[in-house]
Amino acid sequence: MLLGALPPDDPQAVSTLQQVEERLWARTDVGGLARYHDDHYQQMERHDLSRVPGNPWFVCTMWLACYRLQRAQTAEDLVPGLKLLEWASERALPSGTMAEQLHPYTGEPLSVSPLIWSHADASRAGVHPAPLPSKPLPVLCAAGT
Repeated sequence: MLLGALPPDDPQAVSTLQQVEERLWARTDVGGLARYHDDHYQQMERHDLSRVPGNPWFVCTMWLACYRLQRAQTAEDLVPGLKLLEWASERALPSGTMAEQLHPYTGEPLSVSPLIWSHADASRAGVHPAPLPSKPLPVLCAAGT
C-alpha cells in the first residue's frame, strides 16, 4: 500500500481502505476524506458525524486516490482514482493552490492555504490534464516514492 507494507490487492489492505473510506468520507456535495473521526481541528460539523466525520483534507483524499491508482489493472480501473484527482483539481483555488482542508458543506478552504503537503500528494498521485488512456498504465504511485 502507501508505505509498502502490503500490496494494494492484499485482502487486509483492501478491507482496511474500504473501512477508512466508509467511515471517513464526507457525505456532502463537497465529498473528500476526513483525517480521522470527530477531528476537532477547524471542525465545522459537531452533530452529524455519520454524515461528516471531519472536514475533508486534500492530503487524505489524495492518499485514497493513490491507493485506487495502485490497484488499477486496466484503464477502466483507473477511473475511481482519477475521479479523486479531478476532485482535488475542482476544489483548488483559481490560482491552483490547495488548502489544508475544506469546509464540508461549502468547499471553502480552511486553515493553511497554500499547503505544500496537499500539492505534493496531489502531484504524487499523478495530477495531470491527460485524458483517460485506452490501455493500462504503469502504477503512478509506487510505494516509497
